[in-house]
Amino acid sequence: PASDGGLDIITTVSEFGARIGNYIYLDSDPESNGIPDETLLIHTQYRDLYVSYDGGLNFKSIVEITHGALKDGAVESIYLNPFWPNYVYLLTNDNKIYISSNRAISFEIAVDQPMQAIKDYTGLRFTFDKSSPERFIWYGYRECSDYKCKKGSYYTLDGGKSFHVLLDDAPRCNFAGSTLNSDILPVDQNLIICDQEIADTRYFKIISSTDYFNNNSKELFAQTIGSASTGAFFVVAEVKGDDLVAQVSVNGDIFAEALFPKNLKVDNQRGYTILNSKSNTIFLHVTTNNVH
Repeated sequence: PASDGGLDIITTVSEFGARIGNYIYLDSDPESNGIPDETLLIHTQYRDLYVSYDGGLNFKSIVEITHGALKDGAVESIYLNPFWPNYVYLLTNDNKIYISSNRAISFEIAVDQPMQAIKDYTGLRFTFDKSSPERFIWYGYRECSDYKCKKGSYYTLDGGKSFHVLLDDAPRCNFAGSTLNSDILPVDQNLIICDQEIADTRYFKIISSTDYFNNNSKELFAQTIGSASTGAFFVVAEVKGDDLVAQVSVNGDIFAEALFPKNLKVDNQRGYTILNSKSNTIFLHVTTNNVH
């Protein structure tokens, strides 16, 4: 203890043999049942991974944690589940997904990626479900030829042990129950909403399903430049002639046009930026020409 009754500051030095490419602190979990909260992941430029369970005082390599199942340089990228803070997902250079449910103390599941992961920085790899860590969507490429690849999405209901085709040409999907607030309006927990690319254009259809697009599918909008969610709202940028119209929903099924005050005239709407909000409001930036 320090002389003033406080705690001493402890300093340690850890060497990783390479420049740190990324570091991630896991969110604390009030129901962790003894699992340490001070979990820190260090990912180096050589794709080595080190984990500390005490805020950085001591580290274990991923080789040690997995008892040699993963080698140095094997970890391509790391993902966390925003709804389930104890879960960690590793994508490896042998096209596998390693999954931990105990804050990277161990990785209990190693499965083959259902298709090649999307590598570009704009692409999603996962969409997670608030109701269960066992259900998530995976995005990737397949049927690549002449440097062109078909995008697709798969879903799992058993934490990655098995995958099923969800939808082709769908780079983004949402679990409505994880995105929207059912306290405002009832939300079907089985509802999935996807952006589906329209061939040879830069536009998307917005379609939905309550049975993973097996027999039930509904086209919500025929031509859009995409969708986004913020707070309790799902927003679609619908193409109408030469303009865009913002369509908004609180349950993923019923949409209404976002109207500006009568004394505010906004012509030539060309794009929207949705600012994240946890309140029952939408912060919308409107681009009114192709330059500004």
